[in-house]
Amino acid sequence: MNPLLFYLALLGYLVATALALTYLIQRQEGIYRGASLATQAGWILHTLALVVRTVELSRPPLATFQEAVSVLVWAAVLLELWSEHQFRVKVLGAFVLPVALIFGLSTVTLPGGFRDLNPALRSAWVSVHVILALVGLAAFVLNFAGGLMYLLQERQLKSKRPGTFYYRLPSLETLDRMTSRTLTLGFPFLTLGLILGIVWA
Repeated sequence: MNPLLFYLALLGYLVATALALTYLIQRQEGIYRGASLATQAGWILHTLALVVRTVELSRPPLATFQEAVSVLVWAAVLLELWSEHQFRVKVLGAFVLPVALIFGLSTVTLPGGFRDLNPALRSAWVSVHVILALVGLAAFVLNFAGGLMYLLQERQLKSKRPGTFYYRLPSLETLDRMTSRTLTLGFPFLTLGLILGIVWA
């Protein structure tokens, strides 16, 4: 993993997280645009870092735990950008980006770094297994964010005293549709990935 590109990507995610949380509180369109641009910039830098890693090792960056977590972050941010546009949930970044940032930082702090995989464990099946599992997990990150927003919104509706977040979060119908889609995407991918991993093992 190219350290400079990856650290710049993490910096982009950090700025995007701070702006997304600020937008959740203040709801200013300029802050949202800044958060969106920072997220896209971080994702592009992250993509370049993964491409460089692939060229350096002549294999997909999926063989070590740190690489897998990095790709998980990449996929989660990509799904966040897509879902934000698809479902028009502008506050989604405030719930997804902090999780992605924590996972991204863990790849730096975990022992072992981005060391290469034991040659005996290299296999195309492992790559397919990891890709399927990571897509499923990334979808579940979105599902977690949608479920959290749903619970917050439902609680405010039941209290009959809408608070600050009531006017900032999307409707329950939108959140229900988003969580259903992400669950439909995540469950089969993760299940197939786990089954393939068991068969390969």
